[in-house]
Amino acid sequence: MRSRRWKRRYRSLPSQVAPRCAARVERDEGESLVSKRSSKVRAGRLRRTSSEIPLYIAFAMVAVASLGLAYLALSGVHLGERPASSPAPNSYPSEVVVPSVTPTATAESGNSSVGLVGADYSAWWVGSVGAGALPGVTAGPLIGEQNANIESLTEQFAASDISPGQLVVIQAGAQDIREGASSEQIMTTLQGLWQIVRDRGGRPVAALLPPSNSYPAANLSVNGLIKTAAAQQGVAVVDVTTAVSVVDGTWAIGYSDDGVQPNASGVSAMVQSAVSQLSGLVDVPSTNVTG
Repeated sequence: MRSRRWKRRYRSLPSQVAPRCAARVERDEGESLVSKRSSKVRAGRLRRTSSEIPLYIAFAMVAVASLGLAYLALSGVHLGERPASSPAPNSYPSEVVVPSVTPTATAESGNSSVGLVGADYSAWWVGSVGAGALPGVTAGPLIGEQNANIESLTEQFAASDISPGQLVVIQAGAQDIREGASSEQIMTTLQGLWQIVRDRGGRPVAALLPPSNSYPAANLSVNGLIKTAAAQQGVAVVDVTTAVSVVDGTWAIGYSDDGVQPNASGVSAMVQSAVSQLSGLVDVPSTNVTG
């Protein structure tokens, strides 16, 4: 179109000048057309970019939310649920069940007095019967002295007073082991003492020897014979030994400081065992003893 206008406008120009002017005009028109087209393209791109920005933001938010949900799922957390609260420090179960020890003989009615023959290891008796830890049970005579053998204990018992039906716990033989007596000799003299108790109207109760770090094998042997003979003769057995010993006959860790006598923890454990077992023998309710 501009070429036609140029022809009309420059019809009077010399023929040498006219072609150059026409070429310049055509070049200017071409550049103007390209510039307009580039502007339109850039404007279209800007409109398209501005319209796509919200989509990019939405896609990013969805991706972040998906990652968060995946993390919660892998962590085991469920929306809408509160995590279980941890128990408070130093909390204790609402109920503690302490197994009771079944005595080897049935309870008998009558005298509820309990004595002890054998003073070498009397701390458990003092802490249970002597301390009044068994309701309705009175303390009978405590017979014996330190380092007394069975023969000496028998003589002392013969000179004491007991009442009919009284329980007499006999825990003897440790000194005889130290003196070199055999398990069979010790058992023979022990059964003689049981019989003396019966003859005087009492009820003998055999107590196992406590642990020993010096003579563990001998103690185990004597205790085995005590269990066998007691079962054969219907004599009740009180075991205050298992709670404070290990299988080889020595003291369990923490229950004796010298390997001979129980310490405070050992006495407490032996008292617990004695209360549980003697309660069944004298037909009184068992109580929990702390010490």
